Amino acid sequence: MFRRRHILLSATSAVTSFVFAMGGRRARAADIDLDVISHKATSFAKLSRQEVAAIFTRAIRTWRGGEMLRPFNFRPGSAERLTFDHVVLDMDPDQSAQFWIDKLVRGEGEPPRKVGDARTMLKVVASLPGGIGYVPAGVADGTVRVVARIRKGKVESP
Repeated sequence: MFRRRHILLSATSAVTSFVFAMGGRRARAADIDLDVISHKATSFAKLSRQEVAAIFTRAIRTWRGGEMLRPFNFRPGSAERLTFDHVVLDMDPDQSAQFWIDKLVRGEGEPPRKVGDARTMLKVVASLPGGIGYVPAGVADGTVRVVARIRKGKVESP
């Protein structure tokens, strides 16, 4: 029970800090292109928008055959995160924060881990089996697999 309260208080504090940092303004999705990337050994070569959304909302935690999925997000407020949440999850920052608070309160899991930049995202996803994340278009290299592309507000096959 203590851990649950601690998580809830931490999440509430993080959301409050984010809203305060945004100056009470609603953040808008940036117009950037992204590549959804996975560890090279994952058993999937491409994912639909619905599959990506299910992985990042933790509705799907394992892939066919039992492969553990480990999603990673950029920090709230970043251009990458705003675009990803808007296009893939159909959520603005307030909705995303509320979604995770609700999940934490109900004991249904924690949000994906956060990384601060594209280089870190590449390293983390490339090094962890089941790793999945996203980077600005053109940043992905041979250490990861592009499994979906976000172009002009739509999710496309790689």
